[in-house]
Amino acid sequence: MKSKSIWLPPNHQQNYEPLNKHLKDEIVIIGGSFTGLVTALNLLKEGYSVSLLEAKTIGLAASRSAGVLASSLERDFIDYIKTYGFETAKRLWSFSVIGVEAVKELASSLGVPTEDTGSLYVSYQEDADYIQQEGGERRKAGFECEYFENLNNPLYEDGATLGLITPGDSLIDPYQFCVAIATQAVTLGLKIYENSPVKSLDSKQGTCKTSIGSITADKVILAGQSIPEQFGFKTKNVQLLSFCLATEVLSNT
Repeated sequence: MKSKSIWLPPNHQQNYEPLNKHLKDEIVIIGGSFTGLVTALNLLKEGYSVSLLEAKTIGLAASRSAGVLASSLERDFIDYIKTYGFETAKRLWSFSVIGVEAVKELASSLGVPTEDTGSLYVSYQEDADYIQQEGGERRKAGFECEYFENLNNPLYEDGATLGLITPGDSLIDPYQFCVAIATQAVTLGLKIYENSPVKSLDSKQGTCKTSIGSITADKVILAGQSIPEQFGFKTKNVQLLSFCLATEVLSNT
């Protein structure tokens, strides 16, 4: 039996026509979920002409996510301290905290509600000392979190009875958010083509071909987790992904 996203509305449908002609543009983005749409929105605000190709429909891939805006990174804060030192770890982690606030601000401007539910990082009794240390280091760096233990909570029947609560994390409808970004971007000039999977990509010429059309652009942006590999790029070699970068403050020169 196929599962269905809880975020996808019953009346979900195509809102934009497929690409059925041969066009030129300044920038073409492949991928119509959060990364591609936010990239398009920001480029449009900077005055660029942008087209976006989506293999299915806008926000469909995003609708499979949990919809959690989490301010933690892939590894524990302690791991970042061990790898980069306390100050650099703090700066890296702060990007994720700022990112959550930026998404909430964008959502609010588009009329998309967010719910400050907080998030849980749960673990086991034998990890109590480590979890408390993790929480202590986060708080030392100025990041909110609370340690908890609840032996009677039925959600933790498998034995994960303790952990950290991050109160600033939130919940958002990722599909609704993507649709709202797309609607705003279209008012700024974005050209969206749904049900237009790219069959081939000529990176030298900047040409993206679908089954019945193509777009040639000065720049091509691959905006999706599986898209780089689909066209033979190793993820580490793709120049534009969702990432954070910590540097010293740059001068105007």
